[in-house]
Amino acid sequence: MARLFRRGAGLCALVDGRPVGYVVFQTEGPVREVYLVEVCPDMRRQGLGRRLLEAAETYLLSTGAQCLTVDCTSPEGEALARGSGFTGPESQHGPGVPYTHTPLKKFLTDWRPPARDPWA
Repeated sequence: MARLFRRGAGLCALVDGRPVGYVVFQTEGPVREVYLVEVCPDMRRQGLGRRLLEAAETYLLSTGAQCLTVDCTSPEGEALARGSGFTGPESQHGPGVPYTHTPLKKFLTDWRPPARDPWA
């Protein structure tokens, strides 16, 4: 876990002093990436992942983030992100089609990245 935190910062959820979940994210620039949201198996399906993502969003907004991105690597992660307001292309997985990844984003402010110059 120490190696993950070298890439950014994170928040950890504790229950009775026991770490039960964490979120790791980028801390610089207007667009910040959420690298990882993880919850202990025995604590899942209780809204903890959503609360961790919301806490990260609140913290990042307070430090100048204007947009969050996440590269979902599982159907569960994609459902969590979409349920938290992230949008993007529909994933192309299903029966017989393995899940690869789905990039999603969520704007926190009215800011939008500059349009690409088609002549550049």
